[in-house]
Amino acid sequence: MRAYHRWYTALLRLYPKAFRDRYGAELAQTFADLDRERRAKGQSEFVFVASVFAETSASVLRENLDRLRITARQLRIAALVSAALLTLPLVLTLANPASRLRGGAGGVGFDWMPGSFVVMGLMLLALILALQWSVQRLTSPAARLVAALGMLGVFGLVWVELAVGGVSQIFALAVFAHTATSGFVTLPVA
Repeated sequence: MRAYHRWYTALLRLYPKAFRDRYGAELAQTFADLDRERRAKGQSEFVFVASVFAETSASVLRENLDRLRITARQLRIAALVSAALLTLPLVLTLANPASRLRGGAGGVGFDWMPGSFVVMGLMLLALILALQWSVQRLTSPAARLVAALGMLGVFGLVWVELAVGGVSQIFALAVFAHTATSGFVTLPVA
């Protein structure tokens, strides 16, 4: 088997399973037949292989995006939930007389700026859509739980990092603690 036949077979594995099960063998056979015909006629293999790989890559992307398609209803629900969750920080920010939104000096109490609401709104929207996707696509309750916990964990880490740089501070503290306890300190040589 020629190398690009193996590569094409590997490319076909990127299709969603249902699509691959239904059309994969036929696509591989068609590729092999067309390649054999081109070689018999003495035509350029490179141009043929490059064009088929480009077309198949686009098709793989299209099929996978179709599986991830989000309905308008799901998007509306996610947007409404995100907006509802953002009302609490908005109320707390507006209730804080020192907040920058109310003309105060800021830095005291709850003090979100408009950009904070946009970033958090996008993060919440992405989280809710990802959770909806995992509920729809994952069949095992254990897999759903692991996916949800992972998504919530990543969301929390990003939130803490954006809010106070806490993740990088914890990482720096861990590196410092490891260096201090191991005695492995590199000192500059004069």
